[in-house]
Amino acid sequence: MSRLLIDLPYPADTNKYPKFFPHPLLLMKIKQPDDELLDYNLRCRGLGEASVKEELDRLATSLENDVREVVVGCGHFPADADKNVWFDYFLRRLSRSVLVTGIYPSVMPGRVGRLHSRHTVLPTDWDIGDVVIPIEMLGEYPKVGKKLRASVRATRGCPRKCGMCPVWIIHRRKFEFWPVSKIIDRIKWYYDAGVRYITFIDDNLTVSPKFDDMLEQLVGLDLWGMEYICQEGFEVTSFHRERMCCLLKQVRFVDMKMAIENVNEDVLRKIDKYYKEFAVVERALANIEKHGLEVGSYFLFGLERSEEGVLKNIRFIAEHALDVRVNVVRTYEGGVVHDAQVDQKLFKGYASLAYSASWYARALGVNIMARDAIDQLKKVGYEIHMTKSRVLLEGKTDYWRMTSRFVRGLKWMFSQVLGCDCSVKMEEGSVVVTKRPRGFGF
Repeated sequence: MSRLLIDLPYPADTNKYPKFFPHPLLLMKIKQPDDELLDYNLRCRGLGEASVKEELDRLATSLENDVREVVVGCGHFPADADKNVWFDYFLRRLSRSVLVTGIYPSVMPGRVGRLHSRHTVLPTDWDIGDVVIPIEMLGEYPKVGKKLRASVRATRGCPRKCGMCPVWIIHRRKFEFWPVSKIIDRIKWYYDAGVRYITFIDDNLTVSPKFDDMLEQLVGLDLWGMEYICQEGFEVTSFHRERMCCLLKQVRFVDMKMAIENVNEDVLRKIDKYYKEFAVVERALANIEKHGLEVGSYFLFGLERSEEGVLKNIRFIAEHALDVRVNVVRTYEGGVVHDAQVDQKLFKGYASLAYSASWYARALGVNIMARDAIDQLKKVGYEIHMTKSRVLLEGKTDYWRMTSRFVRGLKWMFSQVLGCDCSVKMEEGSVVVTKRPRGFGF
């Protein structure tokens, strides 16, 4: 008898972008020829919360009279509860019992048993390294520009035990890199099918030198027009490998990221990072510059002992003009970060400042954390007229997508000069900065 397989929405910010959009690989793995697969990640793409609820309500109602066995999956089922919102909502909405599956079986039985006991966890071989997305499905998913895209997994697990990450809980530090020949064959098959963009969905793709072997074979194939990206960050220490750095450029690996986490060594020790001295990061950054690679950086806020500890990170970002993504630490079920009482709103404010510092450094060449930040603004063409309570800034204010980061940076710079929080009002070709009472915050 045929089954109905349903992949539920996963509210990740990265899903907004075609290069990261998830394919339901686990359900593809267990799908039989007569089964029907409904991907609600795809159906709900771009919808607001109310519209997603309506879609899931309609689906739940339609299942009341469906005699098929139903398997509900969240192919990216995480250990952190804030990403389980639609999974939990839909299971509570159902009037019938279903089978539940996901790629994180170590946390699923407990969660389903605790919150959704009338449903049953379906034990599944969740090794999705051998899943091939059918050609007819590839065209249904968002393209990267005009390029057809596929997802590939080359590894399983991660040998590290970083305390802010749930992967070690899931895999218990086991790690395996699939035979390079099989990965190459998979990529060649996709290339022949018209794919020109590959997203690796591995948790730690670069930890093994086998990654370098894979890159070398891809260089030899010379697949014209193919580009590659990895959804997760690369290991800092992997950028110490000269061979890898050389090959990344030749293979056309784009939009790479490196998981720096934090410049404070006490934070690195607290999360049990695999390196404890920040000199490791500085060596990686030097090698990245040497080989002309464009690499973004992950930072983690929330475990610093003081405001100065957070600002130390932001100064580093500004000084090195890093393209960043900032996360605020969360606790995970079973994770080592148990007792972090993190003020999410406060640290998201610091994250906003970090994004602003990054934008100014890369777009304008201005270090907003420096003592001479105002002078730097003047040098890049802005006219600044200051009084005791007000600043008029004249110059270009219509950069693409600049508004929030531009304004956030101005608030910071002029709060340091005026000695109080500031309000910013943008007008065409000019900005007015005025004093605001303390306590206005970020």
